[in-house]
Amino acid sequence: MHEASDTTSLIRAWNRGSADAGEQLMARIYPDLQQLARRAMLPGSGISCRPSDLAQDLYLKLADQRDVSWQDRRHLLAVAARLCRRIVLDHARHRRRLKRGGHWQRVDFERDLSCESGTSVDVLAVDQALSRLAGIDASAVEVVKLHFFGGLSLEDCGLVLGMARATVVRRWRFARSWLHRELTA
Repeated sequence: MHEASDTTSLIRAWNRGSADAGEQLMARIYPDLQQLARRAMLPGSGISCRPSDLAQDLYLKLADQRDVSWQDRRHLLAVAARLCRRIVLDHARHRRRLKRGGHWQRVDFERDLSCESGTSVDVLAVDQALSRLAGIDASAVEVVKLHFFGGLSLEDCGLVLGMARATVVRRWRFARSWLHRELTA
């Protein structure tokens, strides 16, 4: 019980701006931060750093919280738990982004693209965008599939789809600008 009241006293002093109290408080709650970090490191959590690294990140983020009026130890640890969750989620998103090709260069759809261009293309992102575009204009999606992925000329796309060249060109321009907007947003 004495330790809890000492912690509350340190929190109050830190709220009043005492840097020394803040340092003592962080030293006192650091074992709790390590425990939070270990729990967050469960298999499947999506984070691959060491628990000590996560605890240090928590420590730094808590020390930067200047606009919070800390009430007590429980309040401090509740904020730490939320911060821990955010760090873990951000790390998992980052890993997923890299796993899914987030390091690839985005494609500029203003240029006429072909598979031989040597440009890295995030085909998963293009495919997801095409699924959304299909709800707007399914024929434009077919033009993109044949022209971009299939490498057919716009004239050949028209022959395959039974469309006039002018219609294929309109669909291609629409799809290209729509995809460009979607993939750069």
